[in-house]
Amino acid sequence: MKEALERAKLKADEIRYTNAQGTGTENNDETDSVAMQRLFGPPPPSASTNSFTGHTLGASRAIHTGSSVPARTPQDTAPPPQAPG
Repeated sequence: MKEALERAKLKADEIRYTNAQGTGTENNDETDSVAMQRLFGPPPPSASTNSFTGHTLGASRAIHTGSSVPARTPQDTAPPPQAPG
């Protein structure tokens, strides 16, 4: 994540929303959380679609991008996806 920010010439405090890449397992969710806290301090609002779509490998970029677009509202946050039912 740090390298991505450097390549984009952005600072951590400029990020207002993230779509986490974790696999939805306790171990990976904890790892993602620790990494985000180290980079951002208090992390920005975040969601993850993997618990709904599975880990789709190559297609994950399209799914994550599509699910992050609604976050580009005037408030710059979107609610996390909700399970049906």
